[in-house]
Amino acid sequence: GAIMGTPSVVVDRVEQTRNGTPQYAVSPSGTLLYVPGSRESEHSTLVWVRLDGTETPTNASGRPYAQPRLSPDGRRVAMALRGNASDIWEYDLARGTSKRLTFDSLSSFPVWTPDGRRLTFSSGKDGASNIYWKALDGSEPETRLVPGDRANLPLSWSPDGKKLAFVSVDPQSAQDIWLLDRDDKDKPKPFIQTPFGEGAPAFSSDGRWLAYVSNESG
Repeated sequence: GAIMGTPSVVVDRVEQTRNGTPQYAVSPSGTLLYVPGSRESEHSTLVWVRLDGTETPTNASGRPYAQPRLSPDGRRVAMALRGNASDIWEYDLARGTSKRLTFDSLSSFPVWTPDGRRLTFSSGKDGASNIYWKALDGSEPETRLVPGDRANLPLSWSPDGKKLAFVSVDPQSAQDIWLLDRDDKDKPKPFIQTPFGEGAPAFSSDGRWLAYVSNESG
């Protein structure tokens, strides 16, 4: 099959799950069934949360922010800005200014490299959601890190910047955690691969441990 013609909006404000899956179905006769997006999900506010639970708002508010990630120096936040499209923006916490970093309307899951020079992210511009990175100073072209026909989502760089932990969606085993070695980018390897769903990998500050979530316990 081939896509023909110009895309057009059928409905907007369709509810999405936490990982961005739209909640709709189409019957064989062409009837569309969907969950309307809640008004609360359209706008959000970026806030600081102290360990005692105290919240302090920033100036970033009123837009559908998702997946905020602090830069290594703590001065900027990369996040997905979602609506009918999804792109990654950078917010300067001191200046209160925003800058758009991707322009394909299909990008999400930003992850800073430990040196703060590059941003890793997932984009569906070439089909399945694959992992790319780009130099924030524009010195290097945007590069695809993990190719393939499955959705891959970057989550955490090791502190030394040598390994990237990412989630790979497999129809047979749900979600698995894989590792990409910067010295051998053509051969990512499975790290945790089970019949259960694993996700949200995060390296410890010393790089010796990897925390993650799993539905193995139900």
